[in-house]
Amino acid sequence: MRGSSGRMIFVKMAVILVLFGAGYIFTRLVPLTLMNFKSVRPNMLYSWNETVKFKYVVLATVLLLPLLQIVTVNMHNKKMRSLDILLDAYIGINATFIITAAAKWAVGKERPDYNDRILQNLKAHAILEGRRSFPSGHSSISMALVFYLVHHAWMAVKDTPKPLVRSVLLYIGIFVPIVVGCFVCISRIWDNRHDEVDVLVGYLIGITIPYITHITLKGKEKKLIEEGSDSPATKAGESGANSEVLEMKKCP
Repeated sequence: MRGSSGRMIFVKMAVILVLFGAGYIFTRLVPLTLMNFKSVRPNMLYSWNETVKFKYVVLATVLLLPLLQIVTVNMHNKKMRSLDILLDAYIGINATFIITAAAKWAVGKERPDYNDRILQNLKAHAILEGRRSFPSGHSSISMALVFYLVHHAWMAVKDTPKPLVRSVLLYIGIFVPIVVGCFVCISRIWDNRHDEVDVLVGYLIGITIPYITHITLKGKEKKLIEEGSDSPATKAGESGANSEVLEMKKCP
């Protein structure tokens, strides 16, 4: 079982790297325009400063997620390995990333501030980024992070009998992430980087993809556990243990 667990961790890490690498490639490709999809808020001014920079979303995912997950997982299920749970979360977040990046590349929708980017004669990279409006990456990644934080915090809340601990988990693990995640989504509209459609679709992607990933991985791991329990080696071990018990009972 330890060997299969080690292989599973290696496979999960490989999947994370592949998803991230593929998503990064999509962010470097010149956007297509497969759909004539115009912004509902065109001709907005370009803002030189963003309320929430994407690097902060990434830092929160890399630093905050492991910390809170280790705490909540150990509280509600000490038999469950924190590393497995963390890798599952990163798979879900990177799956969200690649789907968002691929959609941005394929749709090539102009941002609300796209025309002002051209008028201000911004650099080529900024012009190209002006055609990656749909869906909102900030919204999808932020909500994917919120999904995992809230999910594991809620699992801990259900298994924690102490009222004070439950209250802290509800506030720090559920209320705060949801509020911050929604703030990040709304800030993209304030900054004229996205319209309401971009943000709403990004929000839905950030919830749906992690949920599907979580259910899929949970089902596969359950199947592997069942197959391991039905393996000849496991059955032989159980048979040997039962024989020893019977022999002990026969002894006077």
